[in-house]
Amino acid sequence: MLSGGVPELYADSSWEKSRVKEPLWEYAKHMPARVQLGRGLLVAGPVGTGKSSAAALVCRECVKHDLSFGWCYVPDLLALQSADKKEFRHQVDRQRGFDVLVWDDFGVTGLADWQIGQLERIAEYR
Repeated sequence: MLSGGVPELYADSSWEKSRVKEPLWEYAKHMPARVQLGRGLLVAGPVGTGKSSAAALVCRECVKHDLSFGWCYVPDLLALQSADKKEFRHQVDRQRGFDVLVWDDFGVTGLADWQIGQLERIAEYR
């Protein structure tokens, strides 16, 4: 099982079954160098195209390359902003330390400008 918060739903993901294999496979093969250079990756597309499954595969590659990774469901993170500011701050600080960070369902809901600002701060720090 993958750690780092990857949902169990994606535990059986495989490159062979991936509908978005390219260019993620190429990215994953050279991930240590890309991480060292601070190169990120944005995967966008319609619901059901396999973005989350592909992100789980990238996390699996992190394990092979001894890179740390974290998975964050963005709507849950943003809900913490109002519900538990201390936990929100903890989660933000935690996300800054991963070699690879997956923000799942980033665009699933409309985001207010201040929410986008919070996420931008994390991305800028990284």
